[in-house]
Amino acid sequence: MNVRLGQFDAAQAQLSRASTDIQKLEDAGFLAQVRTALGELAYESNRRDEARRHWSDAAALWIDDLPKAVEWLTAKGV
Repeated sequence: MNVRLGQFDAAQAQLSRASTDIQKLEDAGFLAQVRTALGELAYESNRRDEARRHWSDAAALWIDDLPKAVEWLTAKGV
């Protein structure tokens, strides 16, 4: 929510705490969601390279066919 409201510092703090907590639980599904949200935060903060890294990290945690779709979109420049 904070990202959508432009409250980037608050969003970063919340996502950092969430990431730390989820890593302790070793839950790849929730960690992928946090990485995706961190990517959205970076994107909205005009940090495109960082956004791509977070989204790539999230994609690496997926266990179904979605990473193949991401690879295809990346190859197309999306």
